[in-house]
Amino acid sequence: MGDVYLGVAGGALAFILWVLALQRASPTRVANPMTVNPIATALLAQQLVGEPLTVDLLLGLIAVFAGIWIATTQARRAAF
Repeated sequence: MGDVYLGVAGGALAFILWVLALQRASPTRVANPMTVNPIATALLAQQLVGEPLTVDLLLGLIAVFAGIWIATTQARRAAF
């Protein structure tokens, strides 16, 4: 039951902070940390409890960073 509470409370806090950030910054800039959050969690789990780094995880990591790079470079080009 404690795991459920931690998940719900952590998820609620992340959502509240995300909404507050949207009030102060552009959606592209705010979305980047939320996208990287599951990847950071997976890497931390690997360090703390020995969760294996699989090929799927590494491919997902590359895909997420490529998507962030495309979104931020397209936004910069559109501004000029």
